[in-house]
Amino acid sequence: LALIGVLVVSEINSPGALLRAAGYLALSGALLGAILSALRESPVDEIALMAMLGAVGGAAAVGITYWFAMAVERPFGITTHLRLLELSAPDEIIMRRMQAEAPGTYTHSVMVAQLAEAAAKEVGADPLLCRVGGLYHDIGKLRRPHCFVENQAGENVHDRLSPQMSALLIVAHVKDGVELGRALRLPQP
Repeated sequence: LALIGVLVVSEINSPGALLRAAGYLALSGALLGAILSALRESPVDEIALMAMLGAVGGAAAVGITYWFAMAVERPFGITTHLRLLELSAPDEIIMRRMQAEAPGTYTHSVMVAQLAEAAAKEVGADPLLCRVGGLYHDIGKLRRPHCFVENQAGENVHDRLSPQMSALLIVAHVKDGVELGRALRLPQP
């Protein structure tokens, strides 16, 4: 059962994969419980009970592993795929802010994330890490979303500014993004 657990959780890269892992472990636990009970020539009701307990134990193992990983991750500076999955969720607070306050930047970031993920797969890099990096690469634009063309509707604020001031405002989104990332306690990678 432990070997099956290791195999099914080793490549978790989506919420669906986490659910599949729980399903596989529940099924494996149920089969193991039933087989061991049958080998002991237990009554049918005991075989069913052991299968049910095995299923619950297998599914619970995934949940316990998830919560343990979350508890250990931040204090030791470890970035797991589970944390990256949380960050990539559309309902993550910073993603919701981008959707509401900088919708053009959000759309751009989703496209960058998809391209980064595909490129990472081709070169053997971590696709999930690259996808999350693409989603978060422009979070600094949240400080002044109106200064970026993808978020403008009609008036361009740069028409009233000197080229030097425009450049400063545009370049500042990098520093702003680093500051916001630190405030959000984003993982270092």
